[in-house]
Amino acid sequence: MLAIQIVAIDCLNVNLINQIRLHLKLLNLDLSELVSSKQSSKDAFNILKNCIKHHQIILRLRNEIESIFKYPVLVQFSVSLLIFVMTGFQAIVLTGADGIILVYFYCACITCQLFSYCWFANQVMEENKLLVIAGYNTSWFDFESRYSKILIIFMINAQQPLTFTVGGFFNLSLNGFTGILSRSYSSIAVLRQMYAK
Repeated sequence: MLAIQIVAIDCLNVNLINQIRLHLKLLNLDLSELVSSKQSSKDAFNILKNCIKHHQIILRLRNEIESIFKYPVLVQFSVSLLIFVMTGFQAIVLTGADGIILVYFYCACITCQLFSYCWFANQVMEENKLLVIAGYNTSWFDFESRYSKILIIFMINAQQPLTFTVGGFFNLSLNGFTGILSRSYSSIAVLRQMYAK
């Protein structure tokens, strides 16, 4: 029963992170509408204003998700890493045992669990980086100066990294995932050396 709850919480968290990514993708598409200089200055200004409002909603949603799930994700990551280290240690120590396949399978499941968080959060970071490029690719030079000034302010705000964290300690990203794995394998190596003595 606990396993089903963990899977449900993981799915909820990852889907909420993915919703942020999809909103950023939609925002990038809206900004790409501004590439055409056939629009009037007023229409372009209204589209940009709607994009800014959408971006502010995305930022608020991200902050709410982060504040709600920051500590539960920290606990879950900590427990998952502890279990990963212990099962990885068992996989090294147990040779020829009947349950070794289950131990390897369990390690793979935990790796997939951690990877899904990091991958989707990394995708959010990448989509957010594209906002500045999409803003620059608009036909800003064809419109009046107030449009350009507001676009510059939007692009400066969009340069702020949009990240999710594990309890505020480290960012969820692919770099963070490789760091998690390297620290886990280091812990397994320490346990193996202690076991060998």
